[in-house]
Amino acid sequence: MYRIAFAIPNFCSDKGGAERYLVSLCHYLARQGWAVHVYAEAGGQDEKGMHLHRIKPFPFPKSLRLLTFATRATRQARREGFNVTFGVGNTLEADVLQPHGGVHWAWFWRSLGAYENRLVWTA
Repeated sequence: MYRIAFAIPNFCSDKGGAERYLVSLCHYLARQGWAVHVYAEAGGQDEKGMHLHRIKPFPFPKSLRLLTFATRATRQARREGFNVTFGVGNTLEADVLQPHGGVHWAWFWRSLGAYENRLVWTA
């Protein structure tokens, strides 16, 4: 049996395009016999062939929230030794990257500029 890991902050089919795409893909792979593991902050539930792992990022600021989600999801998936890891732009590494919603690292660095207080920016 193949084991695959996905990382996405919100694993919910009514959230948006990337989320709907990933939920559908996970259900399909689970029906095909894959062991599907999803690393998410919110949404979804365990179902036959699918295992949801909750990731708790720092809540503020948003840039740090994205970075802690990416760090924690990547670290946890790496420990499990999956055949394939699949990132939707929210991991630090993945065998397959599907960057729905654009280039997140560019957005991450650009969003830091919104903080005038350099102490907050540095944190």
